[in-house]
Amino acid sequence: RRRLRSSSRTLMFALAAFAGQGARPLACASAVRAYATSWGIVAGSPESTYQRKVTIYSPARPPSQQGLACLGKWKIEFEYGGRWENPLMGWTSTSDPLANVGYSHLTFDTREAAEHFASNQGWTYVVAKEPNTHSRLKRHTRWFDYGSVYSTKRAGLPLDPPQFSDP
Repeated sequence: RRRLRSSSRTLMFALAAFAGQGARPLACASAVRAYATSWGIVAGSPESTYQRKVTIYSPARPPSQQGLACLGKWKIEFEYGGRWENPLMGWTSTSDPLANVGYSHLTFDTREAAEHFASNQGWTYVVAKEPNTHSRLKRHTRWFDYGSVYSTKRAGLPLDPPQFSDP
């Protein structure tokens, strides 16, 4: 209980420092009032970070992946800023520091958790609809099941099955 009081007191002093004249040049008093409930203001992020637009989506399974480990996850992806090709080496460059953050780090178990995180950061978000997942019948399973020897799909029942013939 005492630790909680000291943490809230520290947070109040930090917010007051941001709102006062001795604030860092990255945050202004209006940003503190507008985003006082955001986690980003406590982290000291620049004000331009709060006006970002993100897309929340559930990535589809790549065709080469057969497992279920990456299914059902939700990711946050930022809108792309300006990109250009470096003339010396041919590398692609960007001026956006958050351009590649969402690919590996911003992964959530549920859509609600991703929405909650985006709203706490002060980002406007758009939720993309989930990809259609359908399981199709595996065509090779009919070759290995028990009744495949006596299948009527090929040429009918065999006339003299080997295990039921009279000696």
